Amino acid sequence: MKLFSVKQLFLILIVIFCGSATGSQLSNPYQGKIVVRQGQEESTLKILALQQVFVKVSGNKEVNHLPGSKLSLKDINAMLAQFSYYKGKKHTYFIANFDEQKINRVLSSLQQPIWGKTRPTTLIWLIKTDQSGRLLVSDSYLQRRADSTLSETIQQEQLARGIPLQFPLMDLEDNLAISLSDVSGRFYNILARASTRYQVANIVSADLRQINATQWQLSWQLFSTSKNKVLLSSVKKGEKAEVIQQMLDAISDYYARQYAILENTDEKFYQRIYIKGINSLTRLTKMHQLLSDMPSISSYQILSVKHNLVSLKVKIKGGLQSFANAFAIQPHLRPMPAESKPFYFDWH
Repeated sequence: MKLFSVKQLFLILIVIFCGSATGSQLSNPYQGKIVVRQGQEESTLKILALQQVFVKVSGNKEVNHLPGSKLSLKDINAMLAQFSYYKGKKHTYFIANFDEQKINRVLSSLQQPIWGKTRPTTLIWLIKTDQSGRLLVSDSYLQRRADSTLSETIQQEQLARGIPLQFPLMDLEDNLAISLSDVSGRFYNILARASTRYQVANIVSADLRQINATQWQLSWQLFSTSKNKVLLSSVKKGEKAEVIQQMLDAISDYYARQYAILENTDEKFYQRIYIKGINSLTRLTKMHQLLSDMPSISSYQILSVKHNLVSLKVKIKGGLQSFANAFAIQPHLRPMPAESKPFYFDWH
């Protein structure tokens, strides 16, 4: 059996891996997923799905109030690639996939940014306090719908804004690593260590307390483990669903400001980047997928491969800061600050 070096593999695959950045994703912002209500017509479901996609892709919750967005509803069938129905445990869903390029063109015509595939997963450490006691909300707690309002609100907000959220398992490892007082006291060194197993860049420390039969108070902070600082914080009072939605909307808006690209063809430029540790076909493939899924990259070219160090020429759109923000949250890339070259990363 003939063995190939990493450099030879690059030469074999260079035709595939150089060019415009396109790729697959686990969570598709160009897919609308709508709960089917009794009596709703299919035409209405298509409109709701398209409006959901406009919000997810633009990052702007108010985009559907723009006059131009209403005009685009006339072309909904031209933008719709396919649709289907899915029956879940509690709801039936209408699922519609829309053409990415056509959606992007409509949003660009509305002067809206494009928030594509760069969507960091956020780990939420949430304490819930009510008459029955105090607990850390786990993934299984939400899955079994122990609090239906909480589970439903979180699920719907993920669908509406397209942000991936994760809750701790609260298994033996988590229970040994963290306590209620660590979360409520916002001891971020402890929280960051406990969150390492989940491989996320940002975590939320949140405290949800019942005030009376209808009112709740939610105090929360969004913390960056890589930057070691608080990014957002808020305290709100209201109904349970309302305060949870306000928190997730604020987090979504923050990510949209960081990663959405307002494309301007006059502002595209090139940046040299370096990735060390690409020593197998598997890593090469993953590197291609990572670069392909970043909306801030228009195209890229492999310039050289030497001692597992890959040098690339990347064409950027939307500005250098958005490009840097997108790289900062990639779990496989670790910045190499000791190196003199900018955008120098170690793959791990």
